[in-house]
Amino acid sequence: MKTNAKEWWIITIGVITATINAAVFPCFALLFGELLQIFERPNNEVLNAVHPWAALFIVLGIVSGAANFFKVKGERKLNM
Repeated sequence: MKTNAKEWWIITIGVITATINAAVFPCFALLFGELLQIFERPNNEVLNAVHPWAALFIVLGIVSGAANFFKVKGERKLNM
């Protein structure tokens, strides 16, 4: 621990982003399962019900992208 005292904040960010990355795929599976249930409805109900779920997929993609960005930045900072 003493040798990594300068990089504790980078390691903390790495742990947080790794946890977020690990949670993305189960969240994606839950969203996808709910979306498949919506497609079983009649056509006029599907169009109204899909928009909030599409927004959640976009948010999930942004969160995943941000977590990967900070993960890569932390890796490069530690390897310099």
